[in-house]
Amino acid sequence: MAQLKLVTRPFHAFPYRKWNPVLRTLCDEYRANSPSPHIYLADFLEDDTACMIARDFPSPAAPGWTYYKHQNENKLGMTQRSMFPGVLGKVVDELNSPEFVEWISDLTGISGLVSDPALDGGGLHQAGRGGFLNLHADFTPARWYVTLFYVLAVLAVGIHVRHGLWSGLQTLGWSNQARQRRLKGFSTIFAVVLTAGFLSVPLAVTFGLV
Repeated sequence: MAQLKLVTRPFHAFPYRKWNPVLRTLCDEYRANSPSPHIYLADFLEDDTACMIARDFPSPAAPGWTYYKHQNENKLGMTQRSMFPGVLGKVVDELNSPEFVEWISDLTGISGLVSDPALDGGGLHQAGRGGFLNLHADFTPARWYVTLFYVLAVLAVGIHVRHGLWSGLQTLGWSNQARQRRLKGFSTIFAVVLTAGFLSVPLAVTFGLV
């Protein structure tokens, strides 16, 4: 007696059949948008998929959340894929899949794109009342060691710039007894202004000024 075998349909969160026919149009739109290439995909996912994501999204009281609270952010984050429930985890897996990464590469024209299975800086995020996310950068107070390394490196570059500019002016024959002090002063001022410019943004982020 023949038996009916049910085959489970593979889960697909991203509707390729909807977006593939208009991919060439999307490519042109992406490149034409200003001030930099970007695109907005309305109804990116199907309604039923979006509803299932909303249903499965963990509450603030669920285990696995990390609480980020400092000058630049006040929110919850979760990067452990094993903690993502149900359909939500499947959607994240698909958006990290080689198929979807290739689709993004075709859309943007950027080759060599890779996914980030560790979800570093990605994953799930949510903020309740009073939550915020300011300028997102690596120079946050929690990553002070990154800022310190950057500051020391830029200071070293500034010293070399001063010496290199001064030496270059001497090589060109612009330095003599009368001009020596002024050229040294110019080299120092140029190096200080250059160094201060490169340090201003990361220090402003670290100290919560922006």
